[in-house]
Formats: sequence, structure tokens, C-alpha cells
Amino acid sequence: MKLTKVVKRIFSTILVLVILVIGVAIAVPYFFKDEILVKIKEEANNTLNAKVDFADVNLSFLRSFPNFSFQMDKLSIIGIGDFEGINLVKANNIDFTLDLMSVIKSDRPIEIESITFDQPDINILILKNGLANYDIVKPSEPTSEETAKYDFLIQLKKYTINEGNFTYDDRAGNMFLKLKNLNHQGRGDFTQDVFDLVTNTSIEQLTATSGGIQYLKKANTNLDATFNIDLPNNTYTLKDNDLQINAMKLLADGFVQLQADENINIDFTFNAPKNDFKNLLSLIPSAYTSDFSDVKADGKMSFNGYVKGIYNGQKERLPAFKISLDVDKGSFQYPGLPSGINNIIAKLNVESPSSDLDKMKIDIPNFKFAMGGEPFEGRFKLTTPISDPNIDTKVKGTVDLAEINKAFPLEGVTELSGIIRADFTAQTRFSTLEKGDYENANVSGSSSIENLTYDAEGIPKVFVSEAKANLSPKSIEVSNFNGKLGKSDLQISGQLDNILAYFSPNKTLTGDVKLRSNYCLLYTSPSPRDRQKS
Repeated sequence: MKLTKVVKRIFSTILVLVILVIGVAIAVPYFFKDEILVKIKEEANNTLNAKVDFADVNLSFLRSFPNFSFQMDKLSIIGIGDFEGINLVKANNIDFTLDLMSVIKSDRPIEIESITFDQPDINILILKNGLANYDIVKPSEPTSEETAKYDFLIQLKKYTINEGNFTYDDRAGNMFLKLKNLNHQGRGDFTQDVFDLVTNTSIEQLTATSGGIQYLKKANTNLDATFNIDLPNNTYTLKDNDLQINAMKLLADGFVQLQADENINIDFTFNAPKNDFKNLLSLIPSAYTSDFSDVKADGKMSFNGYVKGIYNGQKERLPAFKISLDVDKGSFQYPGLPSGINNIIAKLNVESPSSDLDKMKIDIPNFKFAMGGEPFEGRFKLTTPISDPNIDTKVKGTVDLAEINKAFPLEGVTELSGIIRADFTAQTRFSTLEKGDYENANVSGSSSIENLTYDAEGIPKVFVSEAKANLSPKSIEVSNFNGKLGKSDLQISGQLDNILAYFSPNKTLTGDVKLRSNYCLLYTSPSPRDRQKS
């Protein structure tokens, strides 16, 4: 009997405790919801030059027991002034896990232990004048140590991004980066001075453009990496890592250290562990199609390099770097297309031994390929590109643009045809041409275009019936250029006198060019991307 009573009393006690816990879990959110709302809105209004809004907040003691869960729904941060109406951040919801006692006790900062972002859309925009839409934090007024206080304390152990989108549009630096469907998770004890941060990242589509050149287009990207975080020494070391962009796998090793005077010390090496040419092919924009696994490809390649030294943007100080690429006997043919490209050979070495870019060397000692039975080959070498561009190049071959359509998938291109021929040599430096020492300059040859048609989404249709350029030490003479850009007809002739100035930001390209048109349409509808930017 006594045992039965004891069991009953224990069971009754546990039942009462469960009921009390459930009661607290239900009651606590309502007791402190208004207090948390006031703190967040006050902090946003006091510190940001932007319009901050959110639909509602949900508070729970059950989702993250024994901690406190705070969820913000439909968050938006919209710019003002020069960025009026442009979204900086939108998110379906943001979930914070908070230390319960820090929420209850008013004399303690609210401690954030984990953050989850669901469907965030982050849009970074830098205008040509250098203004950035993320620079929205108001200048803080000076406070004494006695009066200064902190409302939030970040002690993360985990953060998560689910189905996010990220856009970086730097119009001053002419760079564009877009990540679509980003999923990322990081785990580590941020309360420690030294700890390992374990991350997992997947990006459904990664697009990267710089200087008007598109390096990646909607590339599928996955990265699993562990970073050692050394906060006292501001050093972040890459440990175990596995990066895959489309079919290309890369490994890296090294560290980044934040130093005084905004110096960033970088020491990284990278290489491609798998040496199949097909993996490199997958990086070419539009090459990584849904049936890429069925592409017939052959050949070997190697890819490696390093970045080592100090970076300081304000002082225009750059680290040393080197990139090496070697492709041997590459070839490919896509399923469903009538022809392919073969005998691809290319060697590339770009090396800058210091922050002085005038010491950079670009060397392509050999490149060649064959398409539609027509060979195309050449070489290119550039040294002292800033002070006195020194070039050694030779190009010879014929390209039938219609064969590209038959061999390579071109997304958004409805028509491509025409013949390009090139046969020229240039072995000289800028100073030789500038002082008119033409006898010591080896520049000769020509190039031509016949019946070129290019019709693609977002741009007016291009047609060039004929064009020819003749090279000499004195100039490049352009003659017989007849074509159309959209509805506009164009006739161009003239000459460029110091073509090597193109390679140096300190030199000016000069010439005398005449353009004639019977009908010139100066305005066309902007592309979808331009409409999105405006």
C-alpha cells in the first residue's frame, strides 16, 4: 500500500511539474512579447537610415527548450535617399534562439545563441559614385565607459540560411554576383576565443561577372569547409574543404588574417584534384546543361595557383598571385548536336610577384583548336602592362560561327553565323611605337569579317556584311565596315594609332574614326536586368 501511495505521489508530482512547465511555456511569450518588440523597433529606429518593417513576431518556449525562441515574420529593410524603394533585405522569417534568463532579467543583455534565416533576399548595390545601400548604420554618439551599454550579446553556436538569394551589384567596380537558392549552415562555439566553424553550403545557381566578362553563369556550387577561427589573432584558417562548381572540384589551403591599418594578410593555394578536361568545360557559361553527363569529352587538364601577401584597398596594395592552366588534347561533343570541337590545346600562366601590377606577366605560349575542319591557333605574351606594354602575339586561323551553333549550346542565342579570318603578328612595345621607331616593330597582318549575324535575347540584332582591319607598326586601319545594329545602319572607317595603349590604364588610345549612318536609333528598350537595376 505504501509503495502504491509513493508511486501515486511521484506520478502526481511529475504531472504537476509537466503542467507547470507547459503553463510557463504558454505564458512567458505573452508576458515578454511587448518588451522584446519595443527593444527591436527602438534599436532599428535608433541605428539605421532605412525603412525597417516586419509583419509580426512569434515567441515560444517549446521550440528551443530550455531556451527562448523569437521569430520575426516578413522582415524588410528598404533604402531611403539615393536608394529609395530598393530592397536591402527581405526575409520570410528570421528565428532567434535566446537565452531565457537574459530575456527575463532587465539588467542583462539579450543573448543570441542561434539564428535561422528562411528565404532571405539580400541585395547589395554600390553606385558608380561609391555610395552603398548597405551603409545604413547611423553614426553613434560618443559615450563614456560608465554610460555605455549593450542591448544584445551574440553567443552563437549555430546559424542557418534556408533558400536564400543574394545579389552583389558593384557598378563602381563593374562587378556583378548573383546567388540563387543559397542554403548554408555554420556550427561552432562562438563564445570561445579559438574554435572550429564547420560549414555546409549549396548554391543552385551562381553567376559572376567582372569587367564585362561573365566567368560563371548559373553554376551549381557546393562547398563543405571547416574554418579554424582564432579571434585574439584575427586569423581564419581553412582546414578540411571540398568545393565543387558544376563538375569542377577544387581544393584550397591557407588563411586570412586581419591586421592593423586595414591590412589583410592572405596566404592561399588552390588546385583541381581531378584532371579531366570535361570538368573544366563545365565552368564555361552555358556549357553545363541538363544532359552534361552525356557529353562526350576527352583530354586532360591541370589548374592551380596561389594568392599570397597583403591586401589593402585604401592603399591600393595587392597580394602576389599566380594562376596556371594547362589543357592537353581536349575535345567534346554534345548529345543532339551534329559536330564538336577537337584538338584543344592551351597553356596559360598569369603571375604577379608583388603589389606592383607592372611586374605582372600574362603568358599563353600556345593555344589551338579545330572546328568544322578549320584550325585556329596562336600565342600571346604581355609584360610591363602599366608602364610600357610589351606584346608578343601571333594569331592565324578561320572561325565559321555557324559551326559554334552546331557544336556548343548557346542559351538565348537564336542566330549565329558568319566567317572570321585572322592572320597577324605583333612583336613590339608601346614606347617603340610612341617614338615612331617603326623599323624595330614587327607588326603586320590582317583580319576580316564576312556576313556576321548575331541575334540574342536582350540586345539588338547585329549584322556585319563585311569588315577588314590591316595591321602595321604605325596603326590599325579599319576599312569597309558595313553593318547594322538593330534598325540602325553603320558604315565605319578610320585608324587607331597606338593600339598597345589598350592594355595600360595609364595610356590613351588615339585614332581617327568616321562613322556614318542613314538611320540611327539611339534608344532601345532596356534588358530585364537593366530594368531590375533601375
